[in-house]
Amino acid sequence: MKEEVTLDVKIEKLLGVYSNPLRDKRFHCVSCVFVCKAYGIPKAADDAKDVYIYKLEDIPFEKLVFDHAEILRDFIKDFNK
Repeated sequence: MKEEVTLDVKIEKLLGVYSNPLRDKRFHCVSCVFVCKAYGIPKAADDAKDVYIYKLEDIPFEKLVFDHAEILRDFIKDFNK
């Protein structure tokens, strides 16, 4: 997070491990997704073009790439437990 959007984070827990070989046509990649508390003001850095903050109900799922919509839906389910 520090490298991509200049935020310091404290990891709270592992949300899940995502490993769909069809996720990216270029190669098979695995994502370990953590739920974190973030500190600071986000700014695009490194290879992040822009940074946006959304309320959970305003996330533009139709604009997300790869399996990011699935990951965020899993987070929302977990958040609402």
